[in-house]
Amino acid sequence: MVDAPSEHLLRTLAPLPPSWRILEVIGGEGRHTEALARLGFDFYTLDVDEEVVRWLRDRLRGLLSPEELERRIRQSGLLRFPFEDEQFDWALVYHVGDRIHTLRDFRYMMGEVFRVLKWGAWVSVGVPERSEGSGELAFTPESLHAEMEAAGFVIAEEPHREHEGTRPVLGAIYRKVHEETPL
Repeated sequence: MVDAPSEHLLRTLAPLPPSWRILEVIGGEGRHTEALARLGFDFYTLDVDEEVVRWLRDRLRGLLSPEELERRIRQSGLLRFPFEDEQFDWALVYHVGDRIHTLRDFRYMMGEVFRVLKWGAWVSVGVPERSEGSGELAFTPESLHAEMEAAGFVIAEEPHREHEGTRPVLGAIYRKVHEETPL
């Protein structure tokens, strides 16, 4: 069973015009992919796993043509995206713990997110929350903020606790802006 999309994220995206181009990094179980398609966004989804890409395309088969599904849902490494610079208005980065296992890879991936976002664009992240004894890639609000700031983003919404199934995650929204841009 696939978890429902983040209610917080859906409320955040609801006022956006469907013409906005949205990049979903790590399609995972399709938690957000289907919602983006149903809301009519110009969305693109990346995942490293070819089986996941096939599964996502099958799941959305009735919503988009096979050609659109192939164009929009792609297999790709997460350290170099198949897009030109400054192509997207918004990025979703969830399921991080499923595909990214080191802080170094997270940093490279967020550098790619920064590269493909337009100036003034937003990124919504959902990362595993650090718990006692956790040996996996996980974050505290402070460490998430430090990593996102190091990648060039400024905070737009403080980290808050969400859940991906039974796993606690930290959700937050950041923005790609020039230093002189007022927030």
